[in-house]
Amino acid sequence: MRGEDIYGRGASDNKGQLFAHVKALESYLHTTGALPVNVVCLFEGEEEIGSPNLGALLTRRSDALQAQVAVLSDTPILAPDRPAVTYSLRGALSLELEVRGPARDLHSGQFGGAVHNPLQALCEIIATLHDADGRVAIPGFHNRVVEPGEAELAYMERVGPSDNNILHDASAERDWGEIEYSLYERTTIRPALTVNGITGGYAGAGVKAVIPARATAKLNFRLVPRQQPAEVEALVRDHIARATPPTVRSTVRTKLLADPAVVNRRLPAVRAAARAYQRGFGVAPVFRRSGGTIPVASMLQRQLGLPVVLMGFALPDDRMHAPNEKFHLPNFRRGIATSVYLLEEMANRSPQ
Repeated sequence: MRGEDIYGRGASDNKGQLFAHVKALESYLHTTGALPVNVVCLFEGEEEIGSPNLGALLTRRSDALQAQVAVLSDTPILAPDRPAVTYSLRGALSLELEVRGPARDLHSGQFGGAVHNPLQALCEIIATLHDADGRVAIPGFHNRVVEPGEAELAYMERVGPSDNNILHDASAERDWGEIEYSLYERTTIRPALTVNGITGGYAGAGVKAVIPARATAKLNFRLVPRQQPAEVEALVRDHIARATPPTVRSTVRTKLLADPAVVNRRLPAVRAAARAYQRGFGVAPVFRRSGGTIPVASMLQRQLGLPVVLMGFALPDDRMHAPNEKFHLPNFRRGIATSVYLLEEMANRSPQ
């Protein structure tokens, strides 16, 4: 802990946010002896790998999980004094691309220039995935992408983070990507492809003159509403097959598929959450889109038919998935208060 921040992997994503609700339940029970509404707690620890076992659990225990609304806290707000209700999440598709060449590692002095290096071939394939403007270049990839109307785009521009804010939170000096869109738009209403890692050859100290027999890359796609992960997967596989040089062999393995999720901002439960934020933070929340993915959100919507409320307490610079991840303790306390007020709001005004 340093200053008003607590540090550790998962502090913000997502132990701190989840624990705010636990402490709210504890506080309410210690104060009044009973909760004002019935609450079912579902703790799920596989979100980072796509929640592969959650779907079966939701089907098997659907009777026990019936509710009027599901409340999730795994999203950021805009600033310590600017709470936000998230109403849109991107979906995700994660793939592992492997390229193989010779049957074994080779000496680059003996065979360099005569055998296609799988690591080089992998980079050549990856280079075909974007065009010069940073747009995903896979044929058919954008077919289902539909942009919001002018009114919503104007609202996003008014309440969303500026380009400078996003660059500051990313500790980056220059932006990259589709220049006709703001950075907030690029990370929310536009799909994206990132290369999360490349493995191949020798990466130790000193020199090793080697042509590796194989190389792999981790690819992550973020998909906007109406894009279907399985359909995009097929498009990517076809593209990689076409882009693979005849001198090597490529294999694609699917690691994660998660649907995008959209929440109706006019739901009574969402309005109750907005009132709870007003009471907990002292200011009304804005509504924001998120570029992240929460597989359980779309699962709850699809399998249980539950309306979902996305109430975040994290900050954009909490360094999720990076060293020195943190959670701002004043937000933790405000999150507890907001969760308490949400229970009251739900009790006083039925969400359905």
